[in-house]
Amino acid sequence: MKPYFLLILLILFAVQPVVTAQNTTPAAAPAKPKVHPVRFVYYAGMRYILLPDIARYYRLSVRYHKTGVILYSKMRRLEMSYKKREGAINGFRVYFLAPVLYLDKRAYISENDFLKVIDPIFRARLQKKHPVRTIMIDPGHGGSDPGAPGPILREKQINLLVALKLKRALEHLGFKVIMTRERDIFPSLSARSALCAQRKPDLFISIHCNSAGNKRVNGVETFLVTPPRAASTADKTPRVTSYPGNLSDRNNARLAYEIQTGILKFTNAGDRGIRHARFAVLRGATCPAVLIECGFLSNLEEGRKLAMNEYQNRLVAGIISGIARYAYAVR
Repeated sequence: MKPYFLLILLILFAVQPVVTAQNTTPAAAPAKPKVHPVRFVYYAGMRYILLPDIARYYRLSVRYHKTGVILYSKMRRLEMSYKKREGAINGFRVYFLAPVLYLDKRAYISENDFLKVIDPIFRARLQKKHPVRTIMIDPGHGGSDPGAPGPILREKQINLLVALKLKRALEHLGFKVIMTRERDIFPSLSARSALCAQRKPDLFISIHCNSAGNKRVNGVETFLVTPPRAASTADKTPRVTSYPGNLSDRNNARLAYEIQTGILKFTNAGDRGIRHARFAVLRGATCPAVLIECGFLSNLEEGRKLAMNEYQNRLVAGIISGIARYAYAVR
């Protein structure tokens, strides 16, 4: 790895959290803030919170339009729709767990979205604090499972190259790193989860590349495990089952947001959004965990980029940027 790249990472790790704190900390509250009740309703078996109460809680203005709502201030922006789950937080794409509910001329946001997506991303500091010293990196696929084909390299090869670069950079910054694989082998999904439970890392990061039938599709996606009583992004049916990974639901959301936005800033890749899924390695994680789809190998241009050393370095820099900001939020 080139010395200038490590220098960028060192500077980034040292100063980025300060910038984040300046950008996300709300104005100082009065010594004795007035307590406002948060009103809610039950609809179709789900609990929804009145949108104006959420706006008041975060000191946001509200703008209603034909397809959805926008909550905003100088520092924050939340965009949600009445009919679809796709929206945005601070200009970055997010797939929420439910659309906005418009009932009796009032707008509501699902409690799951409020507690497990919006609030952990909006907060300057997360309530569930923990040190970030040991990070487990999981290069997806491997061995007999090659993953998606690409124009130059297969997915399993790119996953491992990016993961090893990330390992070296994190170790240079003083982190302890555990790998689920360091060569071309295939640990089973259950083995990867078992290793996480055994070694007890502070973060779990799974590295993948994507593929689609439409060759024009491109961009980065970051996944976190779907909370109980919610539907995954690619599904419409909520499930009540809770997994070990759901113990970190709020922290998962913040980690996914910081890593997704970090990668986009360093690579200028397309924003495919923060998404929810019940992937095995996310379900079984015993710490905050995300799965990163670094780009689409089915897209010729992006597939070539993913095989390039310089672009892999940018991916790594973006991931470390996100880890640094997350570590600041939970310290």
